[in-house]
Amino acid sequence: MEQAKVGKFIAECRKNKNMTQAELAEKLNITGSSHFLIKISLF
Repeated sequence: MEQAKVGKFIAECRKNKNMTQAELAEKLNITGSSHFLIKISLF
């Protein structure tokens, strides 16, 4: 998958579960700054 498609897929799945980005980051055990960097690298 292309990076943009992966990012959209993750966002769609997260929204379907009514989760915020911060909640997803916590579930994945990553820090807020790491989740920010991942988001930037996906788009």
